[in-house]
Amino acid sequence: MQVKKLKLYQIVEATCQDIVSEGLGLCHIKATGYIPLTGFVLGVMPGETFLAKVTRVKSNHFHGVVLPLEELPEGELLQEDLDSNEPEWIGKNHNVSQVAHEKWAIFNPAPERRKPDCENFTYCGSCKLLHMSYEKTLFFKKNWLTVQLQRNHVDPPEIQVIESPRKINYRNHVQIHINKYEKRGFYAPYSYTTREFPEAGCLLFDQKSVDQKFPQELKLEKCVRSRIDYLKSTVGIWSLYSKEEKNELFTYHIEYPPESLTSVTIPNSSFFQTNTSMIPAWLREIQSLIHLSGKSTDKIHILELFSGFGFISKMVSFSANIEALGIDILHPRDLKKIKISNNTSKKNIPDLTQLYIQHDLTLLDRISPENKEKIRTFKPDIIIINPPRSGFIPLQMDFLFKSILPDYSGNIIYSSCNGATFARDCVSLQKHQYHISALTLLDFFPWTSHYEVLGFFKKKMN
Repeated sequence: MQVKKLKLYQIVEATCQDIVSEGLGLCHIKATGYIPLTGFVLGVMPGETFLAKVTRVKSNHFHGVVLPLEELPEGELLQEDLDSNEPEWIGKNHNVSQVAHEKWAIFNPAPERRKPDCENFTYCGSCKLLHMSYEKTLFFKKNWLTVQLQRNHVDPPEIQVIESPRKINYRNHVQIHINKYEKRGFYAPYSYTTREFPEAGCLLFDQKSVDQKFPQELKLEKCVRSRIDYLKSTVGIWSLYSKEEKNELFTYHIEYPPESLTSVTIPNSSFFQTNTSMIPAWLREIQSLIHLSGKSTDKIHILELFSGFGFISKMVSFSANIEALGIDILHPRDLKKIKISNNTSKKNIPDLTQLYIQHDLTLLDRISPENKEKIRTFKPDIIIINPPRSGFIPLQMDFLFKSILPDYSGNIIYSSCNGATFARDCVSLQKHQYHISALTLLDFFPWTSHYEVLGFFKKKMN
């Protein structure tokens, strides 16, 4: 029997087994003579049988999107001619008259399926979980984190879950794409085609405020960066990677410490958490973990890895007696542009440029002898690790604990936006006798497959 490989834009009939960590349905098509049979499909629920359009084909799996009713193939017979204009319907066990959903080609919609609040669902690549309840999204995220840890033979404690106060219009930093027709939106799934924002507005960010401030001179830019401060209703919009964009500063306001307001002014080139409504809960969790580790009266020494401009240490310093040493790739001259002030606190913010090492932590083993000694003599009481999605490379983490701080026995706080690399790095920490004592999942990214995980690690004492 001749084996055929799936092709782009073919239509397949499949059944969803589960929702995996990318927010996609794990599916299998029932057909002979085709490869691959395993796929990941946007817009489906476990137990549903449906038609999907193939959007990407790899050697052992494919990606797809559940088929809208307007794209249903006509006729009851399988199209055998691969060269025809009509897509081939593979794995046909139903006919189109058996479709039971009002918008998509689903034969048996799941009881838990809900109507998405955005008309762009499945047409836009951003919010992948709008077809389920918010509580269900948290269930899957907690399950994904548990599975990723167990796959790495890490036994997790009970996972605390913290919801986002803002569940729509929460994102304070977006990149907006603009097509040749001046239509603004995000990329469609698996493509570089701009899908125009829905008429009712995007759920990810306050599109209305951005539209009101959108400058005419940027209406045909291919991509713009927009920052939004929700507490003060300020908006900034720049052409991405322009000189103006790189030289501009933007100010966010955070409701932290409790019953006060802190302003944070950063260069556009600097990273900042994308959901400011979640930052107070995140900082409160970190603050409580620091108090579990620190001394009651003496100054607490915090080594902050992937520190950026030292946001965590600076915010914690409002309510704790700390001294922080930060390590990251930012140039000290950029750090001097950062301004943080609180409307009630009279306490001076520590100047990170006085205790900062500019170094790429992906190449920690190339650190200078002088900076290595600086870390040792700092004698941290606690280490905070807040890496990018790629995590802390195991080789470099080994170098930290074997060659720089071999006698370190304090606690570690690890905050990550990627459950997979977090689980991998848990293995590295276990090699150095650290185990997870507490674990929190913070929903920084509602309706998407992403989340923040905060782990507290203690060293096993022999």
